Amino acid sequence: MATADLKFSLAQFVTFARTLKGDEKSEAQGFLGRFFRALGHDGVMEAGATFEFRVAKKPGSAHLELIVGSAVEGTAPSVPLIVGSAMEGTAPSVPRSATRRGSDGALPSSGKKFADLLWPERVLIEMKSRGAKLEKHYDQAFENWQLIVPNRPRYVILCNFDEFWIYDFNQHLFDPVERVFLRDLADSANFFAFLLPAPRAPVFGNNRVEVTRKAADSFASVFRQLIARGEDRTRTQRFILQLLVSVVAEDLGLLPDNLVTGLLAECAGRKRAVASPHHGTAGAVPCKTASKADPLAFLLTLNLTLAAKEKAGEPITPPGLPLPQTERAAFMTDDCVRVAER
Repeated sequence: MATADLKFSLAQFVTFARTLKGDEKSEAQGFLGRFFRALGHDGVMEAGATFEFRVAKKPGSAHLELIVGSAVEGTAPSVPLIVGSAMEGTAPSVPRSATRRGSDGALPSSGKKFADLLWPERVLIEMKSRGAKLEKHYDQAFENWQLIVPNRPRYVILCNFDEFWIYDFNQHLFDPVERVFLRDLADSANFFAFLLPAPRAPVFGNNRVEVTRKAADSFASVFRQLIARGEDRTRTQRFILQLLVSVVAEDLGLLPDNLVTGLLAECAGRKRAVASPHHGTAGAVPCKTASKADPLAFLLTLNLTLAAKEKAGEPITPPGLPLPQTERAAFMTDDCVRVAER
């Protein structure tokens, strides 16, 4: 789904969500069903997720098992199971009240907990009524997440119809990596990229600094490689700046969705780097011979096809509105950044 379409779909979902009372028991499944459809799925079950996923513990054993619930709305757990936090690789601690024997010495029947929605290896979602303080339900979400084996999802979402708290317990144990308000959902699609039919890695507020630092290091590395190969410093600075603007423009929706990152993925695995003129705002095109090992291969061959078309005198249409012939000189250049073939 294109960025603009996804934003529109999420905006429609926000309009729908505001009509709900926000009752956990009667409206949670309808809310989540519409949310999944807004993300581009045909529905919750069609995506591979399950409502009311029953989490059970075998009586008298630390072994944990999962039993798929009936998915009937309103089903309640029979005996609550309280599980304390546990170090990775060890069995969770269980309070005495959860394993207390009866007067006849027999162990109680299996304790059960119900997860509102489970999508194996993707997400666990716990819904609460509108106005509920989500921080008070952290323990429940974390305990349920601990019990999901195998196929434990990476992400957990706590939601009260107005807020989405996204957790990645593999990265941040106690704090959500992102908090998204319903009113901001349409402009926050990137935070839910892991839920899309074609999932992508999201960039959250809690790791944005690290990601930005790594990106800056990558750009700097490319710049140094170009200078080391004898390229003109001014030309190289312009080249790196143009690439940076293209990446940011894609994230802001000013370029077609996945244009730059899609070209990068398409170019991965190619064996040769081909020198090419870099053409300002003229659109990037699929490269044919980029090297997986050398990021310069991608940077220097994005516009190979456009360069060939221009040389042949064929018309070129950049992204967005066509560039008027009278303005070509102001926006395009034949100043080349080259790299030796391998």
